Parts: sequence; structure tokens; C-alpha cells
Amino acid sequence: RPAGPTEVERPSKLPRLDDASDKSEKPQEQGQEGKGCNKGKQKLVSEAQRVYLETGDAQRALDIMPRSQHLERCILGAMARGLPFTETLSQLPHQAVSLYAHAAQSLVWNAVLSRRIRTFGRQPVEGDLVFQAEGQEAEAMDEILDCGEDDASEEDAAVQESNELPAVRILSKEDLEGVKLTDV
Repeated sequence: RPAGPTEVERPSKLPRLDDASDKSEKPQEQGQEGKGCNKGKQKLVSEAQRVYLETGDAQRALDIMPRSQHLERCILGAMARGLPFTETLSQLPHQAVSLYAHAAQSLVWNAVLSRRIRTFGRQPVEGDLVFQAEGQEAEAMDEILDCGEDDASEEDAAVQESNELPAVRILSKEDLEGVKLTDV
């Protein structure tokens, strides 16, 4: 089943690490397997999920999980060894963790943007941040966020300069005309 706008799929629907002690999640139902999935393999995946969710026995679930389910086996193996959650995640390949991190970022961004549109509509409003047009005087992001440090070292300044955010300005009532939501 495809992920909805507020749902991020986990590999084969393994329980979230932060919910590891919560056994209330149900294993993936039969008939929800993706295209090309072997029904026998899917039954083993569902059985491994059921075992873990009902008993919390990661080793037994690992023994049932098909070898082709690499990510799930990495997580279950780390959990079976009793590793802490952060160490469990480090067992996954970097690309998988990166994919999940980007999915989480997208989820947060979409939720924030949806709320902003519900609250203020599709028009820019006073107080929005917009990209600075070339030639206009820009406000330093530190001033906008009120997080500037007066006693920053030269090394800190070099790091900050290399990671500099784009120039933005705060919209005033006078600036609203001609600004689109895509500029915010």
C-alpha cells in the first residue's frame, strides 16, 4: 500500500524503534504485498512481524525473517543483541538512514506548510520571511533568529561563512504587493 501524505513507510512495516515496547501495532495484512512479492516470502515476513509484536523476541523474529529482507534483518539483529536504539540505527546502510531522514524532513515540512496555509491562506502575510532580491540590503539570519554571538572566534566565523544561509528579509505591510507564496 502506498504511503499517504502523513505516513512514512518502514521496511516491511517493522515497528518503530521508539515504539519497541508498544506491542499494539498489527503486522501487515495479507493481500497488501507489493507487485512481484513472493507470497511465501510475504508470509514469512508477516510471521516474523507477528512474533516480534506479540512476544518482543527479536531473535526469534530474526530467525523467521527471510534473508532477502536485509534492512529488517539488520534492525532485528541489532535488537536481538540488545543494542541501544541509536546503535541499532547505525547498523543500517547510510543510504537507508539518509532516505528515512529525508522522508522525515519532508513530513515535517509538509505539516508546517499545510498548517501555515490553513492559518494564513495562500497569500504572504506581514512577518513572513522571503528571499532577498539582489541589490537589496539583507538582514543577517542571526539577527532574524536572534542567535548571534558577539564573542565568536575566527574559526567559528569561517565555519559560519561556509554554511551561510541565503539572504532573507521580513515582509512588512508595504512589501506585500507583488510577493507570491513561492517567495516565502
